[in-house]
Amino acid sequence: MSSRQLFTWQRVVALVSVGSLVGAFFACSSGSDPEASGGGGNGSGSGGTGFVKPVGDAAPGYGDGGVFQKFFGDPWKYFKDETKQVWGYKDPAAPDDARKKFGGPASDVCKPSLIYPTAGSLLPNNMGFVTVQWTLPAKDGTTECSKNMYGDGLGFERFRIQAKVEDKTYEFYPADCTSTACSFELPIAEWYYIGRNSGGKSVTLTVSGTNGSVDNSPVASSGPVALTFSPEPVHGQLYYWAAASRAIKRGAFGAKGSEIFIAPDSKQNEFACVACHSVSRDGTVIAFAVASETPNNSTNRALTGSGENRSAIQFSPILSPDTPTVKPTKGTSPWPTTSTSACTVCNEWGGWEGAPSNQTGHNVALSPNGDRALVNGVPEGVNFPMYLEFRDTKTGASVTRHKAGDAVFKPGDMAVFPEFSPDGKSVAVTLAVGGKQLWASEVSNGSIAVMPANGTTLGTPQVIVPGSKAEMHFYPTWSPDGKWLAFVTAPIEAGIGSQKTVKGRLRIVRATPGSTPVDLTVANGTQVDRKNTWPKFTPFGQGVDGKTDELFFLSFTSKRDYGSLARFSNQIWIAGIDMKKVAAGQDGSYAAVWIPFQNSGDSALTPYWSGLPPCDTTATDAKGNKGCKACVGKEECLVDEQANTCTCVNRGIL
Repeated sequence: MSSRQLFTWQRVVALVSVGSLVGAFFACSSGSDPEASGGGGNGSGSGGTGFVKPVGDAAPGYGDGGVFQKFFGDPWKYFKDETKQVWGYKDPAAPDDARKKFGGPASDVCKPSLIYPTAGSLLPNNMGFVTVQWTLPAKDGTTECSKNMYGDGLGFERFRIQAKVEDKTYEFYPADCTSTACSFELPIAEWYYIGRNSGGKSVTLTVSGTNGSVDNSPVASSGPVALTFSPEPVHGQLYYWAAASRAIKRGAFGAKGSEIFIAPDSKQNEFACVACHSVSRDGTVIAFAVASETPNNSTNRALTGSGENRSAIQFSPILSPDTPTVKPTKGTSPWPTTSTSACTVCNEWGGWEGAPSNQTGHNVALSPNGDRALVNGVPEGVNFPMYLEFRDTKTGASVTRHKAGDAVFKPGDMAVFPEFSPDGKSVAVTLAVGGKQLWASEVSNGSIAVMPANGTTLGTPQVIVPGSKAEMHFYPTWSPDGKWLAFVTAPIEAGIGSQKTVKGRLRIVRATPGSTPVDLTVANGTQVDRKNTWPKFTPFGQGVDGKTDELFFLSFTSKRDYGSLARFSNQIWIAGIDMKKVAAGQDGSYAAVWIPFQNSGDSALTPYWSGLPPCDTTATDAKGNKGCKACVGKEECLVDEQANTCTCVNRGIL
């Protein structure tokens, strides 16, 4: 099957030319978590106006000989009974008679607990590779469950997952599981069949278990978990920082996996660490922070993981990241070798070899077409005061610099974590009040504000959500329609700033002064102190009956449990938001779902959405497919000549 055939279906369900979300974060050390490394930060935006959103949903379904079947194969090969509206899938490792083992009596003993997906989730209808997870009571021989269901060595290892949509029942039979914590990745052809035929509908999941060795054994079932499919697919590509490898990875939504796009010590970046990233809304420019590693022989323990203190900003074309337009020079760190301020460790920042010697900066945000950048940084040679400046992305020249306490701000105030609005005419910022800015990538007291942006001139900040003595607000991000801001609120605690707090909660507010924020309580989840942070919207809103922007998806980083597969580690999640409820002052959020194309060991942080890179018909990928110049790793180029769109995706793309 040709790449052109594949993409004919691909572009409709997920990957078409969309706007970009841009942002920035930086942390660099031998560790994989900014809490340990001392790094942090964030920058700009979600995709939005000015780019074409796909219209309608002409994805060919099953039964019409369309390309869907050609790519995935026919689903439901185990059985299908359209009269009774029941379809079935069997894992290759499951026995042929798996279905027959579930004819026994129902039992209230040893019921499985379905722990993922979470009840109340809104599942993007084009999100594949969903892993259902469940647990069982311990096999300790003391409970009624252990004595009756696990007794006599018979085991309790055969399972069935049922998904019910209206009058239809879809059954999945995994390979046997003998653990008390089990999981099963739903097969892609079958799950997509359900999702793509159930847009906007509810689905109920249950897991049932029985003994696979004895006929008519009792069948114990979990309680039902109610979910909903989104009315439309989620579109876009996601760039995120994989802290474990200190690289920027990207994946197309719906893909099987992600690939390293910017690696440390590579052609794209000659420094030991890379993290902060920002992508222009037209998908042509990427900006990211680079830094040297902290020397192992440093005598100052406070420097451990402080690579971001000496970071610099690089700008590169998406189509050719190996040839940056602005590349920091590797040399001697330009900061002083003797402290000139209250910073007692700053004397060790300067004089280091192998560090960026120019283009210094920490957080970066790109304008919609990538010609301008807003950079937060620390002045070379003097350490303070910190600044926010416009920088030319082709030359690296500083165009307009605003220092802390500058006339555009109140005395002592400073704007950090900038993000351009979808139309590029405004910038959302965290306004650090009265000098309560810990660093160029962290605040300990903040308000959410919007600043007019006319070219390279910023206007006076308009405070949208004022900070208080009890709470700080940070990391603002624009909704796709430019009318709302999502952000994080956390309590003010001594010695703990925006980067290190684990008590952040997601909120949303109209981008106009005097508006009342709404807590996204359901999306925040029920686990406490799990660091909900770095929110970023996906590029487009969704709607029904011809309406738009009634539903948004918000991605964010959290340390909540991913079922039993990942706990207390940074993972990227995505949650739907019903904007009609939010407009009425109510929590419109759904429970969040884990984005499948990240690796649970990535320590994934700072999810930033982007559009697709433009086509280059003279270029080919590693397999000879024409149209894309910037494919990396296992990504392949898929081209839709009719729509003139291209994308680089992992082989497991959807």
